[in-house]
Parts: sequence; structure tokens; C-alpha cells
Amino acid sequence: MFCPACRAEYPKGIITCDRCNVPLVDHLRGTASLTSSPPRLWVGYVFTAVFLMAKIVEDLTNQGAFEPGTPVLFLACVGEFLAALGGSFYWLFCVGRIHEILLEATDGQYPITPTRAGLYHFIPFYNLYWVVKWPNEIARFVNRRLPQKRMMIGVPGALLLVGALLKGALGLAVIFTVGVYLSRRVQAAVAAPVALPSRDSLEVPVEDMFSQAIGLEQEGEWEKAIALYERIAEKLQGYQDAEYAKNCARAVREKIALTGGA
Repeated sequence: MFCPACRAEYPKGIITCDRCNVPLVDHLRGTASLTSSPPRLWVGYVFTAVFLMAKIVEDLTNQGAFEPGTPVLFLACVGEFLAALGGSFYWLFCVGRIHEILLEATDGQYPITPTRAGLYHFIPFYNLYWVVKWPNEIARFVNRRLPQKRMMIGVPGALLLVGALLKGALGLAVIFTVGVYLSRRVQAAVAAPVALPSRDSLEVPVEDMFSQAIGLEQEGEWEKAIALYERIAEKLQGYQDAEYAKNCARAVREKIALTGGA
């Protein structure tokens, strides 16, 4: 059994991850099978550049660089509007795509859906909280997957809020730069292999259980010895000792077959 959020492995019989509090699944989806591709956030810089050029043309027109009556000022204003509008909606598309990857990588267990991630930006006043909320959730996801390369909770969201308040070319640049960072961290977290915790950190009396199994085997209680070896293997699933316990159980079965259970 595996946790779809942190990808930790659990023995059979456990149904919920004690760290993430989400239901376990029988298998993990590999990154190669993900159907959602990362968003092309570089497109956001194209909108930023168009807005900046249109703004420069507008300022030059206001300073008399172009003859009165030419449509330059009108075109510059239209360019600013379209760049700002297009950049905003493309950003929401990127946010949704990032959350599609998260939802797919966690087998549907990620708490924020792509639709919710985008639509909540349109709720007045609440959107100021939401623009910080969803990056914090991403940071928690990444920190569970990559405990050695932790994200600072609150910082990406705060920068996004600053970018939203700045508006204009600078605001778009800040927003898409944060988006590039978040997207790369999500990709790294989704692709990261999960290291099992040290066997010594598990609250399992392995040595005592092995000693008990060996004693049962020596006393001729072979079926009980097999059951105990299998229990050890289940509790240490993913560790080298689990394979040793399976081999012990297999050896006892072979002994039973050779002796006819006598």
C-alpha cells in the first residue's frame, strides 16, 4: 500500500497515511504515465514583452514622438489591454495545468482541483487570500516529497500577491517567474523517488520476532514459524530484512515438503 501524496510505502492492512491523512492506494502512478504536461510558462514572458513595448509606445506618443492624428496611441492602448487580458487568462490556465499534474500524480487525492484553483481567483477579496493559499498547499506537497529541499511556505504566495498588486509588465513578470519556480518544484517532487525511513526508526521488534520464529522452527512448529516470517516480511516491506524473512519462510516450506510435515 502506498500514500499517493508522499509516496511512502505501508504494510497491508493500513488504509490511511499517518503523515498526510489520505487514503492509501495499491500502486503509485509513475511520472511516465502522467497525461498532463507542464505548462509553457515562457509564453507569459511574451505577454509581458508585448505589454512593455505597448507601454513604451504610449509614453512616446504622449511626449509628442508621433504626429497627432496617427492611430499609434490607440494601437498602443489596445496592445496593453490585450497583453494584460491574455496574460491574466493564460496565467489561470497555467495554474490549472499545474493542479492537473498534482491531482493526477496523487491519484485524485490532492485537495485542490484544477477548476477550483482557477475559479477562486475571481471571488472578490477572497482572491487575495487564495493567491497565497494554493501556493502554500503546493509547498506542503513538495516538502513531503522532497524533505531535503524544502520550500518556504508563504513566500511564493506573497510574491504572487505582490505581482498581482503591481499589475502591468512588472506584475506579469513577477507572477510568471514565481510560476516557473512552482512548476519546476512540482515536477521535481512528482518525479522524486521516495527514500524509506531507517529500519531502526520503525517501531517493530524485528530481532525479537526473528528469534521467536527461529525458536518455533527448531521446536517443529513450522506453520507458526512460516506465519511469523511472513508477518515480519509484511512489516518490513521494502527493506532487505523483508527478503530475508521471505527466504526463511520459503526454506521452512521446502523442509516441510521434504519431510512430509513430520
